[in-house]
Amino acid sequence: MDALMPLFGEVGQDIAQSWQAGTRDMAVEATSATMRVIATALFSGDPRLTTPEAMDHITAAMEGVGEARIQALLGMPLIPVTRKGGGAGQGSSSCVRRWARSCASGSVATRRTISSRQ
Repeated sequence: MDALMPLFGEVGQDIAQSWQAGTRDMAVEATSATMRVIATALFSGDPRLTTPEAMDHITAAMEGVGEARIQALLGMPLIPVTRKGGGAGQGSSSCVRRWARSCASGSVATRRTISSRQ
């Protein structure tokens, strides 16, 4: 983690400098910052992980998990109540898994291509 501290600072500074006066959705900003750190630290800055589509999938997945977490905290059975919690729509775990596999496959293919050229 210590080695990643400069990256956290750089991402935070870049995002803060891009802000204009007004209100911000900090959940969106935090997700964007987190994905930039992950993309840079683990996936050589793969831009597929920081696209608006990526942010939509990640946000939807987090919303679906949030529904289950509330049910678990209340001691309720885990019964999907919404489309996102129930596996329908963009937030479904299968949709997110397909998207994540596609990004990972693309990243691996890119790295193989670069490695074969060297």
